[in-house]
Amino acid sequence: MKLGRFIVDTHVHSQRHAAGKALKGSKDYDNLGKVMGQMEAYDNSPRLLYDMECYGVDMCIIEPAFGMTNPNNVDQVKRYPDKFAASCWPKEYQDKCAAGEEEWTIEGFCDALADLLKTGNFVGIGEMVLIPMRKPKEGQPPRFQTEEEIIKNCLKVMEVCRAYKVPMRYHTGTPGGYAIA
Repeated sequence: MKLGRFIVDTHVHSQRHAAGKALKGSKDYDNLGKVMGQMEAYDNSPRLLYDMECYGVDMCIIEPAFGMTNPNNVDQVKRYPDKFAASCWPKEYQDKCAAGEEEWTIEGFCDALADLLKTGNFVGIGEMVLIPMRKPKEGQPPRFQTEEEIIKNCLKVMEVCRAYKVPMRYHTGTPGGYAIA
């Protein structure tokens, strides 16, 4: 490393998805968007380290995304503390809500974020997406959050950031992957 030069990539995903299990052997990539939420992520840090070396990147901030787990990112940070730091996302809470085990609330979401940040393993909240529509309960129509509700929820998350003195990375829209492409 040269004096005065330290390059940090602030948005990387060091986990990757394998669609094979979720597609059950199908080669119909039209179905890829439908199974993206079911895919399991795996550690792809060796490839990231290779790319960092090739392109002269000194350190990366690992961002979570759908299916990517906080424990996997923490493990990578512990193995390569001079190369990685990680942002968190309350995947476990989101999974419980998606499974119907818990009803999603912004308070529950923020509590889950605070629990992750209390560990000291994370430097921020990553890839913040407050989806404007929640999965409806059986027999009920989908309910879309208003823009005002979304903004109020983001402000509550920012209060968690303020309490732990960490930044928040957020999407300015609702990402949908292949399903909406």
